[in-house]
Amino acid sequence: MRERVTRAARLLRIAAIAVSTLAVSSAQVSRSGGEGAALDAAAANAAAATYRELIDLLSIPNVSVMSAPDMQRNAAFLDAAFQKRGFKTTLWPNNGRPVIFAELPNANPARKTVLFYMHMDGQPVVASEWDQHGPFEPALKRKTADGDWQTLPLDRLFGPDVDPEWRIFARSAGDDKGPIVMFLAAVDAMRAIGREPAINVKVILDPEEESGGARGFRSFIAERQALLASDGLVVFDGPQGEDNRPLFSFGFRGGATVQLTVFGPRSEVHSGNYGNYAPNPMQRLARLVGSMKDDDGRVTIPGFYDAVTIDADTSRLLAAAPDEEAALNERLGIAAREKVGRNLREALMYPTLTLTRMVGGSLDKDGTVVPFAGAVIPAVAVATIAIRTVPETPAVYLRDVFTKYIASQGYQLVAGQPTDDERRRFRHLAALAVSGNPGVRSGGPSDPLGAWLRRASRKAFGADANVAPMLGASLPIDAAIQALNVPFVIAPLANGDDNQHAANENLRLGNYLAGVKSILYDLLEPVE
Repeated sequence: MRERVTRAARLLRIAAIAVSTLAVSSAQVSRSGGEGAALDAAAANAAAATYRELIDLLSIPNVSVMSAPDMQRNAAFLDAAFQKRGFKTTLWPNNGRPVIFAELPNANPARKTVLFYMHMDGQPVVASEWDQHGPFEPALKRKTADGDWQTLPLDRLFGPDVDPEWRIFARSAGDDKGPIVMFLAAVDAMRAIGREPAINVKVILDPEEESGGARGFRSFIAERQALLASDGLVVFDGPQGEDNRPLFSFGFRGGATVQLTVFGPRSEVHSGNYGNYAPNPMQRLARLVGSMKDDDGRVTIPGFYDAVTIDADTSRLLAAAPDEEAALNERLGIAAREKVGRNLREALMYPTLTLTRMVGGSLDKDGTVVPFAGAVIPAVAVATIAIRTVPETPAVYLRDVFTKYIASQGYQLVAGQPTDDERRRFRHLAALAVSGNPGVRSGGPSDPLGAWLRRASRKAFGADANVAPMLGASLPIDAAIQALNVPFVIAPLANGDDNQHAANENLRLGNYLAGVKSILYDLLEPVE
């Protein structure tokens, strides 16, 4: 009996330490008695009991674009894990990359239904860039006094004295396998204290999120609207802020691609024989693209930001955002940020313009650029520009502002390759192609779904969560939102510096513990 009491006390202490580092006092986080203490202990116990399951899942490669058999192994693992918790599951083959749907049985029609979305695939990896044996060989590490990461024996994760500042390094640790196992652990905690959820629970696990939300997943949504019907969608994806406090977002950016082509001589020519005579399209393109942003990072294209409006309520939320600038600049290694918006949260309300590629050469028969090699002036130069769109800036809007700007810089826009007549008549020739999707925005923090999550978070952590009107990333769930016609909230659970999409992706154990607790309180809080 004494041993049980000691273990329970230790788990409570670990839970309190973990979430106290979220900038919330431990007195607020772990109440001394009553239901709150019991829930905190159950969450900490369940989190510790699922570390092995998390390690096993992270050990399965999950680069969906590379290997369907790997995704089948992930799906089989997670299908068994959800069934173990009493879920009724359905696997849809999806051309070898199964989609998983899971639902707790015995739904109560008097309760609201929430659909939880997570994804099980990960970004491609370059193993040599990782500071460990490999991205799918999870490593336990702690930060030393000099800021380096020291590898610890993995067995220490399963011992009694786990430090919430330790981290698990592996692909998808934070994005998005960690949150999946947090969810499973929260269900374990709920069962351990003999409770039933206050909501009807549905879960969908996407096998292709990192490949842009492939056609198969979209088809799954479109064909199963009755199965997926709910009162709201909660997305457990993405990192929190620098302070690692609970965060809720009510929108996300879309994505658009701008391809800008500048034409030079009819074919590549010798740079010695024709240098200072034939215009170089690479240099012209560089000057044109370079003119699109000023030294403070603001886009100079007239109208680029004009469609974005921020109402008074949203402006107050943005003004109340935590001051992360110094910490962000230190972590990113920059002296100053770009001057779009008052802070990071406000910057995310606006579209971005990011030059991702420039190439020069000649055009082959199908219009593809063949990069030049050797001392030549290229015949054509192409820039690819990535735009993170917001709801007010769809592709048709962007096409209009880019068209006007390029014309204002003295260019004649042509369809495809210029004709002989166009070459004779116009000094500057260019072609423009714009495609993509707008961002999506949901109700807001005061709507029933947002109010439910904020209420549950306040009960769990004793303080209000951070609110971000827009998430900076793009998510391939726009089809689900449109098809199901439900409000949504994005609730990131991973640490703000989790290195998602990059080498050495990691998950802070304090965030894992806090995530389990957060989801437990969500499950036990009714949606009003």
